[in-house]
Parts: sequence; structure tokens; C-alpha cells
Amino acid sequence: MATNTVTPNANQASNIKEIRTRVKSVFDLDSKDYASLFKVGSFTPVGTMEDFVSRLGNDSALILQVVNEGLEEYAKRQLENSDIPYSTETEDGKIEAFSGTPISEEKSAQLSATVLNIAKMMFGFPDLPRGTKMTAEEQKANREKKSAAKQAAIDFVLSNPAAVEALRK
Repeated sequence: MATNTVTPNANQASNIKEIRTRVKSVFDLDSKDYASLFKVGSFTPVGTMEDFVSRLGNDSALILQVVNEGLEEYAKRQLENSDIPYSTETEDGKIEAFSGTPISEEKSAQLSATVLNIAKMMFGFPDLPRGTKMTAEEQKANREKKSAAKQAAIDFVLSNPAAVEALRK
């Protein structure tokens, strides 16, 4: 479905757009580092229902599958823009109403960067180079140090009322 198998007419050709698959992170043995991979293709919207049916090879099961996937994505976008309150899921899988105060994605990214910098500067966040060889116990201890340093940095930032107010804006 990522690429067009029908030759677009002149009107459709102007609507061709680049599409990408979801990004997946993998470890690359050649570079000995993580890489973010995705595939790039093109998509041409259909101009008529005949184009749609033709592109799917007149396969009614496939047509229903594509229609339902599209309708599900449409319903998700409608839900995101609705007044329905957000929910959270507990560790045992129970869905509950969210009662917290969310911050914007932009502020969340700023907070994460600030917390990491403060954790490194003030709370002993271990900053080891990638590929450092460690035993399983050392890795576990390193993760615990990182987690404790980040938590201390979060507590430090959120103990300042001016910082909390800035995050609310």
C-alpha cells in the first residue's frame, strides 16, 4: 500500500507525497552504535472510487480491511480532538481517569533536557561512553545511579515554584 501501482492522472500527480514507515531503533554491528531506520516511499491519493477499487485489485476483503484501517485512524484523530478526558492504565491493566496536570510536548522536551543536564552536573549521573564494557551487575548499578540522579534532578527542578509555573504555561 506504500507505493502507487496505478499511473496517476495529471490531477493526482500534483498530490504525490513522500511517506515514511515508523522509525525503529536497531543496533548496527558495523558502526557499533544504534541507528534509527525507516523506509521511504510515495503515496498518491485516489481520485475516484474506481481508482480505489482498481488499486486494491477488486479484492473485496482487502478493500474492507483498508477502509476499516482508515476509519479506525480517522476515529483516533477525532478522539484526540474531542473533549473526552484522558485516561491512564494501572500496572494491573485497569483504565482510570487521568487527574494530573499534563504539560506540552515542547515543555516536556525542555524539562527532560534540563533534568539530564542537572543530573549530570549535580547528582552524579554516570556519563559513560557508548560501548563501555560492563558486567551485568555493573550495568544494573549504572541504571540505578542514572535513575536516582534523574529523580533527584526532577525533585530539584520541581521544588522551585517558578519552574513549576513556567512548565504550566
